Amino acid sequence: MLLDLNDPNSIVRWWEVYPERHGPLLKDLAALRPQYRHAINAAGQLIEGSPRLRDRLERARAAEAAWQERLAAGRAAWDAADDDAADDPPPPELAD
Repeated sequence: MLLDLNDPNSIVRWWEVYPERHGPLLKDLAALRPQYRHAINAAGQLIEGSPRLRDRLERARAAEAAWQERLAAGRAAWDAADDDAADDPPPPELAD
């Protein structure tokens, strides 16, 4: 499949292939590549307004929310482990 980032219809067809992955990629592309932002936003409006794509959009949003929750939980666990490590005494070779 060829993706034309200047064509909203092409973007919609590409998004339909794997909405859970392509949605976040399009969000990043819109932020990083302003020359495509208008077409990406127009594609988003087409997707939002399409009754045919509504279920896929809801599933993609749910997958993104679940990913964000897992990411936040992983960060919290990392921070907690880092805090626990700060309470550990230094190794003997570093102790005065």
